[in-house]
Amino acid sequence: MGTENLPVVMGQLVDSPPARRGGAVAGGIIPRVHVQIRPGTMEDLPFIDTLQKAHTRQVGFLPRMALEGKIKARQVLVAESRSTGAPPVSDGGLLLDADTGEAPVPPLGYLIAADRYFKRDEIGYITQINVVPEHRRSLVAAALLQAQFDRSAYGCRLYCCWCAQDLAANEFWEAMGFVPIAFRTGSRTKGKGSTPRIHIFWQKRIRGDDASTPWWYPSQTGGGELREDRLVFPIPPGVGWRDVLPVVLPETSDDEARPSGSAIAAGDVGAAADIEPTRPSGVPLPHGRGSSRSRSRRRN
Repeated sequence: MGTENLPVVMGQLVDSPPARRGGAVAGGIIPRVHVQIRPGTMEDLPFIDTLQKAHTRQVGFLPRMALEGKIKARQVLVAESRSTGAPPVSDGGLLLDADTGEAPVPPLGYLIAADRYFKRDEIGYITQINVVPEHRRSLVAAALLQAQFDRSAYGCRLYCCWCAQDLAANEFWEAMGFVPIAFRTGSRTKGKGSTPRIHIFWQKRIRGDDASTPWWYPSQTGGGELREDRLVFPIPPGVGWRDVLPVVLPETSDDEARPSGSAIAAGDVGAAADIEPTRPSGVPLPHGRGSSRSRSRRRN
């Protein structure tokens, strides 16, 4: 899905028309297995850690201490399957399924998310969503998403996430009504053929028929695989998320920073790098080592 008629400005809030599917996850969520979703607990830590390690390329990696922090902050939801969803009963410290009297089936998946992003109350952020392989395409992930939207603070009207361009998960975000509005360089060598990997920034309005909340994305992000600041650029009108080709890395020359192919004009990248947007509190100026302004200071 391209971004025609979706005016977004780097680091700013702007008016825009409604997304293809506004509001809640499209179509209503009826998972193909019985799913009960609950807040994560420390007892879920081994399951979460094992599943994320098995799919690190898809979901990234959080150290165990970070996972514990997310659980304590109530930023984790867990999906599990039971015949009727009745709460488990205890038998000498072992939790048993209330319907069958047997040990419950292991969780089906989990979601890590928060209803604030870059200190903005209107934007939530999805860190990870992960479902065991045998229960994928069963709408478990969609049910987790809807549960997160439903429990978010009333003032939270948008949710966003980053997804590597080469992953099939982008089709999931698109199917859930998210809109691809921006991109960044994610890593130098983890793309196809050891090329740099591009991350797509997806966003969705989550409140009913909301068609007026403006899109927003950060002008710059830090840390991550590159361990350095990364500029974020809008996906130009008429360009789909599959077609974004530019590679913009710190310490590259102006020629090297231009996109390969014709998906985006070189002038567009230069203009984006020189924009001084209105930034939310706490977001640094996009004049890091990869910007034209910092190179100009070094030459002088």
